[in-house]
Amino acid sequence: MSLPNTFIIGIQKAGTTAFYEWLSQHPEVYAPKEIKDIHFFTLDQYYNKGISYLDKLYNQNGKEPIILNSGVNYMYEPIALRRIKALDPNVKLLIVLRDPVKRAFSAYNYFYKLGIEDLSFEDALEREQKSTFTNPIEKATFTYLDHGMYFKQLSTVLLLFPEKNIKVLIYEQLVKEKDKHMSSVFKFLGIDSNFKCEYMSANVTGKARFRFLNRFINRDNPIKSVLQKGIPYKKIFSLKFRNKVSIFLMKMNTRETESIKLQRQVYDKLQDFFEEDTQKLSKLLKINFKDFWKF
Repeated sequence: MSLPNTFIIGIQKAGTTAFYEWLSQHPEVYAPKEIKDIHFFTLDQYYNKGISYLDKLYNQNGKEPIILNSGVNYMYEPIALRRIKALDPNVKLLIVLRDPVKRAFSAYNYFYKLGIEDLSFEDALEREQKSTFTNPIEKATFTYLDHGMYFKQLSTVLLLFPEKNIKVLIYEQLVKEKDKHMSSVFKFLGIDSNFKCEYMSANVTGKARFRFLNRFINRDNPIKSVLQKGIPYKKIFSLKFRNKVSIFLMKMNTRETESIKLQRQVYDKLQDFFEEDTQKLSKLLKINFKDFWKF
C-alpha cells in the first residue's frame, strides 16, 4: 500500500498551506496539492471508509521516500493523533506554531471571508466562551481561542509519539529565514537538505470578491440540497477533482488586499489570556516563545 509516513499536524492559520507547497517541490516528497487538508484522520466520513481509501488517494506516487499528509486540525483533535499512531507509531510529525493571538484573528478573518463566520471578532470570542460545540465542523472552526492552547496539544503529541520524530517550527522564524528552516526540515526527514524551494504565498486570507458566493459554496442551503439530490456529483467526480475545483473557485473569488488590523488593546487582552499556556509551552519545549510572539 501507498500510505503517508509524514504528517503536518498543525496549526491552523500558521502558514501550513505554503509550507506544504514548499515541501511538495522536493523531488523526494510526494504531496499532492489537491488532497492537502483532507482530514482523513479527523472526520469519520473519510476514516470509516478504511485505510484502502487513503491508499487510493496516494497510489500515484513515484515511490518517493516521503509521502506527506496534512491536516491542520490533527494536533487539535486527540482522536486524529490516536488514529495516526494506529497507522504507524513511527511516523514523522511536522508542527508550525504561530503567535496564538494573531493566529486566532487570522482564523476569524479567514472564516469570515468564506462566509462561514458572521459575527464580529469580539462577539465570536464571546460565543466560544459560552458554547460547547458538539458538531465537529463547528468545533474545528469557531474555537479561535482553544486552538491556540498549544501546551495542551503538544503534551498529547509527546505522550503518543517519540520526541525524535517530532519537528516543531515557529511561524515567525520560518517566514523570515525560509532557506535555513526548510533545510532543517529536509534534514529531519532524511532527504537532500541542499534542495532550494521556490517560495510563494498560499491560502492568502485577503477578502472575498463576492462573499455570497463563498457562503453558497461553504454553507448548507436549500439550492445545494436540491442540486445534490438531482446530480450525484460525489459519484461522478473524484474527491481530488472536487478539491481542485474548490481551490480554483476560492482563488478566483479572493482579492488580495491588506488584511484588517488587529487592535493593540485586543491583542494585549488576548495575550494575557494565553500567558499561562505560553509559559508552560516554553518550559516544555525549552524555547522562550515570548521572544517571537510580540505585537
